[in-house]
Amino acid sequence: MDGTPARPRKARIACRCLGLADFRLREIARSDRLETVGQVSEATGAGAECETCHPEIEEILAECRGERVDAELRSQNRRTCAAETRARLVEWLEKVAVPCLAELDASLDGFRIEGLAVRLRLGGRADAGVLRFLADAMRADVCADLEVEPLR
Repeated sequence: MDGTPARPRKARIACRCLGLADFRLREIARSDRLETVGQVSEATGAGAECETCHPEIEEILAECRGERVDAELRSQNRRTCAAETRARLVEWLEKVAVPCLAELDASLDGFRIEGLAVRLRLGGRADAGVLRFLADAMRADVCADLEVEPLR
């Protein structure tokens, strides 16, 4: 193992501005013993821009302290996070992937997003190399921890 934390299937992008996954923030908060959103922002940059992820960071910090997180707050955070993550990924697919694929005589014929797992159905002249190219670009632009795989 290379020391990189496993990507949990239910993981999510906590800070959409910087593309930081929740488990990355949790790992840093625990290892650096961070206690406030400000400390997390200073250490990682998360929450420093639009501040939309502050509730998510508060939840992560509460979990690190061993505190019980209100079920409604957790549910609201999950809905907000899922909606914003999906919007960010769909925007990237439409503005970056589709034009790039068109230049390669390929197409995006479908996709599915679940947490950090992104499944793409490519058509036309797309091959495994095109999928790898898109996966690398998506990880660079959206979140380094995305799992990008073919949708069958």
